[in-house]
Amino acid sequence: MSSIKLLSFPLLIFLEIVRSMEIMEILELSQVSRRTLNYLNLARISVETVHVVNGIVMKVNNISIDVWLVSNNFFSKTTATVYYSGKNTTQQIINCNSNQFGYGLVHILTHMDKIFYRMEYSIGIELSTLNAMRGVLCHSIFRKCDYVQIRGRKETLSNEDCKYLLEKTQPTTGITIFSKLSPDFDYKKILHFSRLRVPNLGKMPLEDLKALDSEIANLGNHQFKEVDINDFLHHWIEGNNKKLRRLKLDGFKEAPDWDILLKDIVYTEWNPKERGRYYKSKYTDEVETIDCENGRDFRNKDGQLATVVHHLQFELSQVSRRTLNFMNLARISIETVNIANGSSDQIMFFNRSCTERVFLIEFLKTPQPVVGQMKVNDISIDVWSVFINFFSRTTETVYYSSKDAARKIINCNSNQFGYGLVHILTHLDKIFYRMDIALGIESGTLNEMRGILCHSVFKKCSYLQFRGENKTLSNEDFEYLLEKTQPTIGITIFSKLSPDFDYKKILQFSRLRVLNLGKMPLEDLKTLNSEIANLGSHQFTETDINLFLHHWIEGNNRKLRRLKLDGFKDAPDWDALLKDISYTEWSSNERGRYYKSKYTHTEETIDCENGRDFRNKDGQLATVVHHSEFLDFLVWNDRLPE
Repeated sequence: MSSIKLLSFPLLIFLEIVRSMEIMEILELSQVSRRTLNYLNLARISVETVHVVNGIVMKVNNISIDVWLVSNNFFSKTTATVYYSGKNTTQQIINCNSNQFGYGLVHILTHMDKIFYRMEYSIGIELSTLNAMRGVLCHSIFRKCDYVQIRGRKETLSNEDCKYLLEKTQPTTGITIFSKLSPDFDYKKILHFSRLRVPNLGKMPLEDLKALDSEIANLGNHQFKEVDINDFLHHWIEGNNKKLRRLKLDGFKEAPDWDILLKDIVYTEWNPKERGRYYKSKYTDEVETIDCENGRDFRNKDGQLATVVHHLQFELSQVSRRTLNFMNLARISIETVNIANGSSDQIMFFNRSCTERVFLIEFLKTPQPVVGQMKVNDISIDVWSVFINFFSRTTETVYYSSKDAARKIINCNSNQFGYGLVHILTHLDKIFYRMDIALGIESGTLNEMRGILCHSVFKKCSYLQFRGENKTLSNEDFEYLLEKTQPTIGITIFSKLSPDFDYKKILQFSRLRVLNLGKMPLEDLKTLNSEIANLGSHQFTETDINLFLHHWIEGNNRKLRRLKLDGFKDAPDWDALLKDISYTEWSSNERGRYYKSKYTHTEETIDCENGRDFRNKDGQLATVVHHSEFLDFLVWNDRLPE
């Protein structure tokens, strides 16, 4: 529907129409004219909090408008910029130039502020970039800030910088501080926030804790002991800290000394007639449920009931071997488990469409305080921290979280990655039904990973990725990895290939991506048995591709559905490429304009309007089309898709 037709409606009808639109559609509509923008402003369209992040990954998230400094797609399923995605997709992404982040951010936010009603921001700022961001943060638009996250675990937050950030953003709901605090840090600046999270609290005095005016506070790496907490509890019992609803303190790997912690406090064990077993805590958006069965209950002088409870373990599967056996019988399905090693050691879980990571176990190389343990297969893995969601709204141990909860992260010790990986995977394999593994391995770490990869759990590998663009993959290493993992679906190779590489080893995979193909012979290309192949830095010319196309026309490469070749910055020499091939231009009666290609989970759409069409001897239709720097050979299963 055009903007002219939209604006011809009465205002009330216009309002109903635009309020039913998705965010991306509204933004596109706002670009049409100033008059349209003014009408959108009158519509008072509500929007969820807009998340703004700067640092390693800079983005304005919710729509999202992302400015990537590094590639963030683990399996890099497509290099296409997403200009539009349909209503059924979970994310809409626009990739921009990071050089334009500063002034672009201000203009984007002020533009959105004209469209959306009472828009609020959550800002995550890398402390090391603060000086570069000072000119940007001076803009009044940031006074609409709802939540601030100060990032940079290795950085130290000074009183001056904290004061500046709070003055410019004036967050209304809460603050998270990941960075360290300066020795003279003034804690009183942060005690009034409704939501407060400080993983590195440092030497905060007990008197400042007593002045806490938050509803929910999550404090880590502190100096408080049982005797200090006892003093604080007596302070609360006397009628202070009236707003407080939840205080979480880490550092209690073992159960506390209850005699000291509850000294001179009259308490009772849990009584179901007095209170429920579970406590629900809502930090900002997600509701978390805490099991308080083992809590100690007491009241303040006004009769307000409170509970102190210690908890440690992380998942339902940790409860008992009997629970684990019952979960195994449940035949719970799960998406592919993604594993990466090298510069970062991670175990990742994505949502069903593989568009967003929902759970991560990361093995960090920088030591942190131990806050708990995961017990798998009778061994313990130290846990350094646990948090949920992009803005890390809580570090609670996850006994239960709603299905709508977003990303959860558990940070562990990288020294335990090797044996910990095997035990975690075998533990997961007992829980989930027909679990698949996608393994990304850094070439430089292969020798130290050999002992780990011998475990049979890696035979559940569906996809394998070789990482390390500056490394060279030998036949010996490649053969070893294939033998140990036996991937069933596909393989990606980022590293270079040795001069004597045996290409026949990779040609049978359904999904094949090789960024540095090297001098692969044309005869090997003719034996390609993949459905989708993406080949880069090859030596094939238009003449070679012509020979391959004739080979396909003769009835070979029957599984092939897509062959993508890079190296064609300019349009190819069509006369050489299609020599002696009878082809036609696109006809809408013969086939559709767009070809849809699904690599593993993500679906890419290729515009074939300018393609050349021809058939093989069995009548199968194919198209060769040039776009960007790529040449695509596409075989049509559905010539006229709806």
